Amino acid sequence: MSAKRARKARFPEGSSAPACIESDIAALRFSIALPDGGVVGVNLTDWPRPRLTRAFAKAFYDDMTSPGTICTKLMVNGRLRGLHRFWRFLDDAGETLDRIEEITPAVLDRYEDWLAQNAGASIYQRQLLALVIGLLRIMDERGSPPLAPALVERLSYITRRPYERSKPRDAYSPRIAEALRAAARAHVLEAAARITPEGAVPSPPEGLPPSVFDQYRTVLEEIDRRGWLPQSREPIGNRLIQRAAHWGVSIGPWSDIHGRFHLQVEDVIAFMVLLGLETGLETEACRMLKADCLRNPVKGSVEIEYLKRRARGAEWKRLRVRDGGPTTPGGLIRLARRLSARTRRCVGGDHLWAYYTISGLIGVMKNHHMPAQYFVRRHKLTDDDGEVLNLQLSRLRKTQKAEWYIKTNGQLDAFAIGHSLEVAANHYADIPALRRIHEETVAEALHDAAEAALKPRIVTPETEARLRADPATSDLPVAKAKTTAFLDGEQDVWLASCSGFYKSPFARKGEPCPNAFWGCLECENAVITSRKLPSLIAFMTFMTAQREVLAGADWAMKFGRAYRRIAEQILPAFPDADVAAAKAIAADRADLIHLPPEAGAL
Repeated sequence: MSAKRARKARFPEGSSAPACIESDIAALRFSIALPDGGVVGVNLTDWPRPRLTRAFAKAFYDDMTSPGTICTKLMVNGRLRGLHRFWRFLDDAGETLDRIEEITPAVLDRYEDWLAQNAGASIYQRQLLALVIGLLRIMDERGSPPLAPALVERLSYITRRPYERSKPRDAYSPRIAEALRAAARAHVLEAAARITPEGAVPSPPEGLPPSVFDQYRTVLEEIDRRGWLPQSREPIGNRLIQRAAHWGVSIGPWSDIHGRFHLQVEDVIAFMVLLGLETGLETEACRMLKADCLRNPVKGSVEIEYLKRRARGAEWKRLRVRDGGPTTPGGLIRLARRLSARTRRCVGGDHLWAYYTISGLIGVMKNHHMPAQYFVRRHKLTDDDGEVLNLQLSRLRKTQKAEWYIKTNGQLDAFAIGHSLEVAANHYADIPALRRIHEETVAEALHDAAEAALKPRIVTPETEARLRADPATSDLPVAKAKTTAFLDGEQDVWLASCSGFYKSPFARKGEPCPNAFWGCLECENAVITSRKLPSLIAFMTFMTAQREVLAGADWAMKFGRAYRRIAEQILPAFPDADVAAAKAIAADRADLIHLPPEAGAL
């Protein structure tokens, strides 16, 4: 006979739940304190298998209350519902176990098979399995209750099935990003103009009949005194509505009246959109910002202190951002802090995003998914297909990273601020929105690699003076004893000094260099000093003249690399005075051109 199906867990709410102690967990009724000051009550007394439930309850409590964990009511209840799936499996499979010691690797494998049939998408299956394995790992770390060695070994991995890592979310397109910015900026400025500063009471709208005006003012004064008024339970609010109806005038939604004192949830979304696009802060980190999160201001910048979630806990981090006007990250936070000051005083919290809803004042940002869609509809935002935009705040971070990636031309060492190169590449750079720049960057990288591999050595006047004074410090590819003679021109060729005529990269070792004309510009054996500048400039003059007789593509193929090498790499390395002197010499000496007539022809 199969075991009786487990009853669903009850998750009572309320701030009156007792503090969690061992005896509370043993009784399967305890509470979890939240970072925002709330409390989630947990009641597992209806769960069967009480000894098994107690073991998991203790591990669950330890997980939710570990230092640095950002815990929410939604998270607690969601994980409890996920854990209850394991109890359903035990009943469905006819498992009789009621002790941790009875859980074997085979039980976990059977649970994985059961999830494949009963838990929907593979990613959700993995999450449910990982939850149970994670709690068992906590028990193993704690050493109580003791786990069988075979089970401990099984806990080293999650699933025995091949797991395809989910692809990272793509960034929003530049068009969508700009539309979001514009809408959020307009919304923030509207909120700033709408909300009356703390310490002042807004005036009723103009043009109302006297009796409506007076009652409207009474409502405003009461909101100022108490923080908010529930419309359905307040006689003064009902009287305002009745008088407005009697005179046939509109006073607008009840939320609009409170919106003159407090931020509303859509306002918070606008702030978070701007901060996400400008800073790349994770949604959860942005949601949990404290009102005093700004640190170490200096001219034009400030640090944002935030809590970053990790796999096991969290850590406080700081991000330096621009600070100035109301649309800079620092200015946005200062504005939000000012606009939410009254609300924070009423709720007694220290979180930045305190706001009003029809159910009252909220001290910390709760669910942002539905408000995000309200924001979208209000501003008529569409995706690239013209459909209503599905605004996911988590994609703003990817969007900011993509924009920064483009600004840094795909250079990961500059792009990966706050990340390892591996994380930056896998999670933020490896997205479809950046495919074009990846291709361009690869092409540029190949070109740069070729340029770096085939280039002469440049010796500036300062370096040359040092080498002449102390040849022992020379790193030139000639014997140190020959450094001075080499610098004096003993091994000069046309455009450079050659350190290895019989060690050319363009010929077999021991054979003379076969490269004629301007091949030194592509040779690692070439050493260029200021003495060779007149010849190089004379050659540039020759190449410039060839533009008049050759087609553009032909000229670029024949002289492009050489011209850029001189103009962009060699000449900028020397002082302006030396270059100017070399130009004067080149202008007076026609004999500096050592090219046969056919050099100008194809």
